[in-house]
Amino acid sequence: MDSDTETQGRLREWGIFVVPVILVSVLMCFAHYWLRADAVIESRLQNEAVTLDLGQQILATNLGTLESDVRMLLDLILPAGQQKINFAVTERQFVRFANHRQQYTQIRFIDAAGQEQVRVDNQQGQTTAIGGQYLQNKSGRYYVREINQLAVGEFYISPLDLNIEFEQIQIPLNPVIRMGIPVFINDKREGSLLINYRAQGLFDSLRRVTDGFSNQITMINDTGFWQLKSATTQSWIYSKKLAGELQSDWTDVWPTVRSYVSGQHTLGTSYLTWNTFYLPENTERSWKLISILPENKLRELKRTVFNRWGFYYALLIALFTAISWFMASNRYRYRILQGQMQYEQGFRQILENIQLSAITVDKQGVISFANPQFLKLVGKKSNQLLGRNYQTLVADEYQSAVTELLSDVWQGKNSDDNRDLVVNAEHEPRLLRCTLTPSKDSQGKTQSITLLGRDITDRKAQQQQLLKLSHVIEQSPSIVMITDTSGLIEYINPTFTTVTGYQMNEVVGQPPSILSSGETSHADYQTLWNMVEAGGIWHGEFHNRKKSGELYWESAAISAVRDEEGSNLFYVAVKQDISEQKKLQKQVVQQQKEKMQYEKLAAVGRMAAMMAHDLRNPLSSIKIALKILTRKLAEDEQTVELTELALDQVDYMDSLMEDVLSYSRQGKLNAEWFDPAEVIHSVVLGLQGQLAANQVELQLEDTTQLPTIFADPVKIRLLLQNLMLNAVQAASEEGSANPKVSVNSGVILEENGPELQLVIINNGDSFDPDLSEQVFEPFFTTRVKGTGLGLAIARQVLDSHNGSIKIEPVLSGGTKVCVQLPLNCQQSEKIQAV
Repeated sequence: MDSDTETQGRLREWGIFVVPVILVSVLMCFAHYWLRADAVIESRLQNEAVTLDLGQQILATNLGTLESDVRMLLDLILPAGQQKINFAVTERQFVRFANHRQQYTQIRFIDAAGQEQVRVDNQQGQTTAIGGQYLQNKSGRYYVREINQLAVGEFYISPLDLNIEFEQIQIPLNPVIRMGIPVFINDKREGSLLINYRAQGLFDSLRRVTDGFSNQITMINDTGFWQLKSATTQSWIYSKKLAGELQSDWTDVWPTVRSYVSGQHTLGTSYLTWNTFYLPENTERSWKLISILPENKLRELKRTVFNRWGFYYALLIALFTAISWFMASNRYRYRILQGQMQYEQGFRQILENIQLSAITVDKQGVISFANPQFLKLVGKKSNQLLGRNYQTLVADEYQSAVTELLSDVWQGKNSDDNRDLVVNAEHEPRLLRCTLTPSKDSQGKTQSITLLGRDITDRKAQQQQLLKLSHVIEQSPSIVMITDTSGLIEYINPTFTTVTGYQMNEVVGQPPSILSSGETSHADYQTLWNMVEAGGIWHGEFHNRKKSGELYWESAAISAVRDEEGSNLFYVAVKQDISEQKKLQKQVVQQQKEKMQYEKLAAVGRMAAMMAHDLRNPLSSIKIALKILTRKLAEDEQTVELTELALDQVDYMDSLMEDVLSYSRQGKLNAEWFDPAEVIHSVVLGLQGQLAANQVELQLEDTTQLPTIFADPVKIRLLLQNLMLNAVQAASEEGSANPKVSVNSGVILEENGPELQLVIINNGDSFDPDLSEQVFEPFFTTRVKGTGLGLAIARQVLDSHNGSIKIEPVLSGGTKVCVQLPLNCQQSEKIQAV
């Protein structure tokens, strides 16, 4: 067993025993820590609630004392039965009272109009009576207005506020609580008694209660709130911020704080504790004492718990880990011993039945085991090999290599690489591709080495043969292409590149359809693949396109290469470029076609000669006689009508003989360079009579951009005359409304170069596509009148110029004739039959 396998085995056992134990111990410690931390936090929160309750009691006690002092002072300045306030006596009473109560910073009597009448200030232990011009009018202050609204005996306590003198906040800041009581004499309001209480004393009392707090304490009154910033500075900071505005800071918790007298609530990751103090003079007014235990304080409390118990947690986890590791190690050693025994038994059984050759040698090189496959390979029996040294089986030139290889395995070096060894067999040496597997004991020491090998002698010979075939394919003049089972190209030979222009890196991974010209249908391709996938060989031809865009023909044989189970491994296509053969075949077909045409022409020529000799002269005599008879019998209408009918028939017969003679005349092309536009205009001019007689509208496209062509102008004129005349006659047939003929011309680029294209369209009856070949046969016509030679003559002229003609119906009604003519008939090799 190698070190990696041993490590994996130990890790597996560690995962089975140690990891669960560690997880359980960690969970136990975490649960204990969590419970302890919750208990500490809960205790802290309870302590805060108690502390705030004490603060509430301090507020009640202090403010209750203030009310008693105010009422007592009123009794001093206005004894029972006194009908008028003596301001001098009142001032002396205020001074004595201020000296006795240092917590009061101001004592004032303000008349009903808001004017100070008596005022005593107590600053830093010095009591001073203020008089004269220093007495102020306080009618605009909120507390004066509110006291003036009180009834007899009612008491006023202001919000916690800052003292203001002469419209300026007193510096240093002096937080005060103003307490007052209205003064009535015989139910008449004389004014009010007002005392300013130095709130610092109240703060000092609250500070003593909250000395143990490390968090922030907030006291909220009607106009704003005061915050005890920290326990170290013990300073109170005033914020002029209405309590209602706290809704924007404590959106979720503030409605609860306002609705309940006391309680605790989470505020994000912090805890908020509050208590409520109701002012004694009005149960609707209240102050809130709020404590916030922030997140950092919570972490501090939790850290304290961890510091207290962390050592015990680590000790417990370490103890559980050590115990589980000891159990896992024992279990691992037991499993190794058990597995070693099972492995040796199973390994021997596998080697007995395996299809590979196997032998086992010990450290001295003695063979201790050989399976039947190896015995069959070397042609020996087991008693002839067992107990002998392995060197008797190894060819001499491999002795040192095998010894070195075995030495490396005994030393624990990597032995996974395949090695080729030649073994001395009974008839001839055999080549084995081998791997060496060491067998180890429970201590990890190698006891023996097993050699597993496959006989690759025949395969090596096949590889040599394939190498020869590969060289043949590379040098083959045929195109060879190999694709995978999904139809993507894996290999092409150099001939493929020579013919198509595509390099190897341009086609590998691409489908063979990159060569497609679009002429082979999808159904044909599907038939091809169905045959090849079924194991057959497909033979056929493709008209493909090279990288340059040039079309070429190829003959192909495509088949599948299969493995021993009959599954397709890849597909091979062997192809030949047959473009030249196709060109020769076209030429042969054209020659045969021309030969048949010449034979037809010869027969027609003989007939035409006979007609010219035997019929044309009599027809001319008949025509002259009929014209003379018409002039003599001009007064007899019936006779004139009959003679004119006879003349029409004679003209028809004369036209028929003229077409026959035109079709039968053969001769060489008298080709020359000329302007096709002039010929087109000449033909159109000659048809003006026909157009006017049949009331046909002719639309001729501008022909000034047409190039000159090299052809026979006489035959081209005959071609255009026949096609345009046919179009006029088709458009003017009986029943046609608004007969029209359009003539369009231009230059197009074809495979063999530029060509002149002429398109003639009429709006008569649509052409029957089933007659696309018959209409070019001599004497075939679909009209009542007609020789049936017009299109045959057109085909004859185009064939002599290597041109083409195509007739097809128009969807909206009518017939379209498309003629293509090479610009130079001598250089064109295009022959297309429609």
